[in-house]
Amino acid sequence: MPKKRSSLPKRSTKAASPTPSTTSSTTGKKVAKKKATASNSSEPTQVESHEEQAFDEQLQREYLQLLARGASPAAACMQLNLSVTVVLNRITTDETFRDRLDQIHNVLSQNVAAALYRSAMEGSVSAQTFFLKNCPPPEWPGEDAARLGVDDGLDELSDEELRRLMEHEQIPDPE
Repeated sequence: MPKKRSSLPKRSTKAASPTPSTTSSTTGKKVAKKKATASNSSEPTQVESHEEQAFDEQLQREYLQLLARGASPAAACMQLNLSVTVVLNRITTDETFRDRLDQIHNVLSQNVAAALYRSAMEGSVSAQTFFLKNCPPPEWPGEDAARLGVDDGLDELSDEELRRLMEHEQIPDPE
């Protein structure tokens, strides 16, 4: 008779390993914070401010360049060995950095809009439809006119005034 196997797999030695992963963007930083917290010292603040100081102008430029080339924020942090929290704190506290980040997002959006336009010009009906719904030519009144409160004044005309206008414009009476 074959042996019965347990439904739970055995833990590998790697899963139970006390050493932190070397692929994490915060390797060593979390360990330092945990040790400092355990000893009730002021070291966690020092570790954070040290990380913040390490995110200097050069590293900020590299981060923004990675984003401009299409990297996700998390991937850029990982590549530069930065904590996402440090970047988020910098965005919150540094208006200049936040403005540069906004500029990168604007450029990326313009790249997508250009690709959409190129696709529309190459004949993609769905791209043409999407583009025209979101960027209609100025001579198209459509929903934008109603949403913006553009009033053509026809609502205030009496029935007789509307009939005369229709006759003038040679529009047949629907009645």
